[in-house]
Amino acid sequence: MPDKYLLEDVAKSYKWLGHKGFTELNAFHPEYKPGRDNFEWNKEHKTFPCIAYANNERDVINFVKRYSQMYMVCYSINPRSSAFKNQRGYPRAAHEEEIEISQNLLLDFDFHSNNPLDEQVNDFKVFLRKAYQYFKDLGISLPTEAFTGRRYHLLFAYPAIKVDYCPDIADRLRAFCDQFRQAHREELERLEVKLDPTQDLRRMLKIYGTAKPEIGIVSRFYGGERVEDETLRAYLLKMNIERPTSQAHLLTAGKELPLWFHKLIAQDEKIRALWNGEGKPDGLDQSKSGYDFSLVKTLMRKGYKNLDDLATILSHRPLGGVTHEGKGVDYIARTIAKALLR
Repeated sequence: MPDKYLLEDVAKSYKWLGHKGFTELNAFHPEYKPGRDNFEWNKEHKTFPCIAYANNERDVINFVKRYSQMYMVCYSINPRSSAFKNQRGYPRAAHEEEIEISQNLLLDFDFHSNNPLDEQVNDFKVFLRKAYQYFKDLGISLPTEAFTGRRYHLLFAYPAIKVDYCPDIADRLRAFCDQFRQAHREELERLEVKLDPTQDLRRMLKIYGTAKPEIGIVSRFYGGERVEDETLRAYLLKMNIERPTSQAHLLTAGKELPLWFHKLIAQDEKIRALWNGEGKPDGLDQSKSGYDFSLVKTLMRKGYKNLDDLATILSHRPLGGVTHEGKGVDYIARTIAKALLR
């Protein structure tokens, strides 16, 4: 089997990330099945994700050489403060609340079609040339580009922002993304392109210069040297972020789950999976708090917006932040407030 990677793009993109701490590396097998019920199957077929940490180019390249033929290999968009390990001493994925530094912003454009035509891609490139005036008007440096075959990425670098200094930085990145989407909504709809709103600080990216084994299209990185934009950093820190109007800190969690939720679990496969901590795609936050947030947000989208009911559900979720990590009412309030913002 010929190698399906471009080490030049792997190395250039890793350097561009500018990580001074550790870079989290994940390898996802295409046949991996999430969920506790699939543990034995994954063990038998050796399809569990492989996790490692790197602090130099050589480690990243060796990871790509070792795993990219059979796995989709990914690296973290932001650095990790340490190489996290589980209770058994094996490397584990970082949780959202463990990310201490934000220094990269991604705008992720996804074509509706799994196999966009060359004409569609070219039309989108023409749109980008025009849309770049938007960034110029803000005084922001033009982004670095990358292309995965179906997704087009714009990457922005800025001097590190400590999460302790700006706890809502993820919300600010999301607001920046939303502003661009609203400014170009009609053009994106015409081009049949979606702008992914995900801006989790722990986000993983498929390593540029590699391919998904089942697809075989090698992603390309078109950037050069990293240049951090002070203007973008200042813009993010000065943004006015809309705050939730609810009294989230006054929530009351009940002793029993709402009756309607019992019925919903039985009828709705997606809600049932989130309740059980299962089903989130690889690369998204699969921590206990990540599932708590996704469950609440999904319920809100379906029209269930009684905040006390949502607080009750969080307080009872199996393997949730409350039941398994002892988190209290402040955690519940923060989770619901974040869901209201998004």
